[in-house]
Amino acid sequence: MKFKRTRQGVICTLAIAISMQVYLLYRLESEENHCVVVHSIFSCTVPRRPIVIIAMSRNDENRYRGGIQIAMDTFSRLGFGIHISYEETKPDHCDILWSHTYPFQHDKIVQLFTNPKHNVKINHFPGIFCICNKLFLSTASPTSKYIPTTFKMPDDRKKFRDEVLNKTKNGKNEQVWVEKKTLHRNVTIKDAHEIDLDGKGIIQKFIHNQFLLHGHVISLGVMVIITSVSPLRAYTLDNGWMVRIANKPYHPVNYSDFETFISNSRSTSLYEFEPMRRFFDNTGYSRRQALFAHLLSDLGIEQSKVQSIREQVFDAVQDVVYNRRDILNTLGNVKIRIGKDTSFFEVMRWDFIIDENMKVYLIEANMSPDLLSSHFLIRAKNYNVIFNSITTIGYRYGSRNNNGIRDTDINVDSKVCFTESCQDCMLKDCLLCSKCLDRSVEIKQMLRTSYMEHVNRLALRRLYPKPMIQDMVHKRLQEQNFRNISRELINEAWITAKCVKDEYWCM
Repeated sequence: MKFKRTRQGVICTLAIAISMQVYLLYRLESEENHCVVVHSIFSCTVPRRPIVIIAMSRNDENRYRGGIQIAMDTFSRLGFGIHISYEETKPDHCDILWSHTYPFQHDKIVQLFTNPKHNVKINHFPGIFCICNKLFLSTASPTSKYIPTTFKMPDDRKKFRDEVLNKTKNGKNEQVWVEKKTLHRNVTIKDAHEIDLDGKGIIQKFIHNQFLLHGHVISLGVMVIITSVSPLRAYTLDNGWMVRIANKPYHPVNYSDFETFISNSRSTSLYEFEPMRRFFDNTGYSRRQALFAHLLSDLGIEQSKVQSIREQVFDAVQDVVYNRRDILNTLGNVKIRIGKDTSFFEVMRWDFIIDENMKVYLIEANMSPDLLSSHFLIRAKNYNVIFNSITTIGYRYGSRNNNGIRDTDINVDSKVCFTESCQDCMLKDCLLCSKCLDRSVEIKQMLRTSYMEHVNRLALRRLYPKPMIQDMVHKRLQEQNFRNISRELINEAWITAKCVKDEYWCM
């Protein structure tokens, strides 16, 4: 009899525990994951559901419906509550503000971005135009080896005459030029003597010896995610490259037929290109992997040249982003109205072409690239771009994923930290000692964010900071004074120290 009563008590206790769990799940659903505290035998706090505002105008909805829908579907899968704002309303709180178009030129939409609360993330930098605008991109880095020779018109007309028109062969200049007016899509290809020297726009050298894939021009689209500019942190989805093929063969050359040399959203996908199909059948290859395999095995191109394509792409992105980083976070008084640089991140697609010698050229960088596609494999890759980006900045499956970072996680103490020379934290060698980091809440939070992004980045590859070369970083440390050392150098030195201890942090 006593045994029966004991068994009944155990069953009753289990029933109560199960009931409590069911009740908690019910409250979680009914309150849409907002903070709920349940007082019972157990006290449990349920985190609120993160919220994303999709900020857009009525015109944006009609024009960019596909790309916006992919973003909304991805946020939904990540457990976000979604609020669509048509310039007028916003909820009491949000975690991410997402706009497909550049938001800072529309007064009504800017109201959504004004003075965001701490930790709110906005998916555009105020100064991103310095990279996405063809004029700024082409003329801002005149010495870049990845950008074709460019002239800004009408400012550079004398320079164009001296360097191009006056250098003729048999009375005719043999170079062909791309004329891009101020409006992005107004593009023509002309001989040098046909160029409008008084027009407003840019003149860029046409790459006539482009690599042809079975007679067709191709372009490479590489996804780049920038999460901070001070310090600079940037990533790429290495296996998320887009490879597009011009719809028509390049020869015979016809500069008036854009479909022979321009690949865009209406171009043939690599998945649909007959010579490439075998690389996708039961292989699991990405588009980059399939293209490189074809270049190596079918076309017999040297492995060093094929691998150099990837290296040049990364180098081009690193070069441009690093040289433009100071402008990314500034646009008049927008920086003051919006908040700190940690409020911004950017998801971009950088477009490249390659010539017959496997030399890479940067053509443009696209803010909020069109992620819509009719091909299911491409759609899956595009979902993956946003999924990896949002996870990297700290959100995974309905919660913010950086609360568990401890001081021991960012600790890189070396032997010098335990000597008397580091008592006052003024020596450069003491820079990353735990007791010295404790004196700067801002620097400590910066390193926590760097740690969080590195462990959350999933399939993303780090572009910046670059793979660490320890001697170079220590040399830079020796040249700087502790008081004047930059956030960027501190971040690089910290990752270097982490790399020394664990190779996981080297890439």
